[in-house]
Order: sequence, then structure tokens, then C-alpha cells
Amino acid sequence: MTDFEKYKEGKLKNPEFRKKYEAQQPKYDKIADTIRANLSESDIKTAVVDYLDYHQNMGELIYLRLNAGDFIEVRGETRRRIKGAPKGCADFVVIRKWYPVGAPNKAETLVTFFELKSTKGKTTKEQDEFAKLVRDIGCSYFVVRNLEKLEEILRGNT
Repeated sequence: MTDFEKYKEGKLKNPEFRKKYEAQQPKYDKIADTIRANLSESDIKTAVVDYLDYHQNMGELIYLRLNAGDFIEVRGETRRRIKGAPKGCADFVVIRKWYPVGAPNKAETLVTFFELKSTKGKTTKEQDEFAKLVRDIGCSYFVVRNLEKLEEILRGNT
């Protein structure tokens, strides 16, 4: 166990280390904030997939990654065109159970669509139209810019 880990757990009482740690903490906090602020959409997608995989494996939800556009599959000499989701479709759809307050035996199914964006990313016109369609039929649609936002949504705190 490192001195830092011992300090965080309250097992290291060395006053010199405490001074050193407390002097460095603002610097580390600033670095962590900078990293969070500059996440690319790809970085966010990796974190989201890991998070959703875990919760799917726990039996808490089902998720699908939705890829928009057309794809060409090549098998030997054969090629075939595969049609993906329509342009503007969200990146993920999550299906899960939800138990209303006061009705613990009456589960409802929630369908939630997530569009991933970097901290500076903007939705396209097609994505905005898709969000409206989804919301009009009673589903939820969110733009997610970090893993904390996804966790908050799935816990039902939004």
C-alpha cells in the first residue's frame, strides 16, 4: 500500500506527508477536471459501453448500440450492403424495468435513447428530429457528455 493510499484511509498520520499531499491536491484536482472537460466522444463511448456491459451482465438492463448509415460486408468474393439505423438515430437504446413509488410489484418498462457527445459537441438537425419523434411516443432521450450524467439518468435522478 502506498503512502497516499494509507493517508486516504486515515492510516498514515505522518504530518510531513499530509502537508505534501494537501499542497498537491489542488493541482491534481485541476488535472482531473481538465481531463474530464476534454473527453472525446470516443472516450465517452468506451466508458459508457463498459458501464452498460456491467449492468447488462447484472441483469439490470438491456442495451443496444445503434449504428447509423450503410455498411458493406465482405465475405470472400461476396459483398453485401447492410442498412444500419436511420441518419440521426441515437447512439444507444437502453431498456429496463422501473418500479413506481408506492407500487413495488408493478414494474413498468422504460425505453431510453442516448446520444453521446463530447463536451463541445452539438446535435445535428437529424438528431434533434429523432429526439422529438422518440419523446412524442413516450420514450426518453438524453444527450450524454460524461459517464456521471448517464449514471444519474439511469438512477432516475433527472
